[in-house]
Amino acid sequence: MIRRPMMRRSMGRLGIPVLSFVLLLLLGLSVPSAFAGDGSETPKADTALKKEKPPLVITSKTLEADNKKGIVIFKGNVIAEEEFLLCSDELYLGYGDGTKVDSMVAIGDVRIVHGDRVSGANRAEYKRAGRTLILTGSAVVVECGDTVRGERIEVYLDEDRVVVDGGGTGEGDGTEASGRVRAVILPQEQKSCTEAKVTGAASSEYKRGTDGESRCGWARQVLR
Repeated sequence: MIRRPMMRRSMGRLGIPVLSFVLLLLLGLSVPSAFAGDGSETPKADTALKKEKPPLVITSKTLEADNKKGIVIFKGNVIAEEEFLLCSDELYLGYGDGTKVDSMVAIGDVRIVHGDRVSGANRAEYKRAGRTLILTGSAVVVECGDTVRGERIEVYLDEDRVVVDGGGTGEGDGTEASGRVRAVILPQEQKSCTEAKVTGAASSEYKRGTDGESRCGWARQVLR
């Protein structure tokens, strides 16, 4: 009863242009995708040969747009779906020139599913230049049963390359908290890229579900 009028005042400050901009973003119309390439025009001759990218779809409990700062903020059980699935507590989209996403930052309980790779961290930043994911804070990547942990993990999507930094001084008991990278590599016969190394609700059928929230739950189980 107390929060409802506050919400109306907050939305009232957005203004019609910003709301229209946000709707274009969510509908994937004239605003370029957050996960797209460099934004350059594709020659007409090549258009038919390239697969059309799906729209960026984001769901959350609240949304706030700041026209002056050029950012859109999603909070509360955020789920973003396009080229990969991203789940987090908060998600910040920044628009450098007012039309193109130039920064994307996820904060809190971050989980990212991209093909057979599941990544997690306290914070993740997506850089359009180079299509790189920077994971920081208890970062972990799981792929086909293999697991690597560190304080900072860089994932290069186009190069299928991962760089891990343990952070800290490198002294201690060999755990990630001591500033060292920890990797668990399974024997080849135990690897599986088609089924999660978890049971129950987080089975492979759970992964393939179309419900984004269920897939985010599956990702959390994989990263445990």
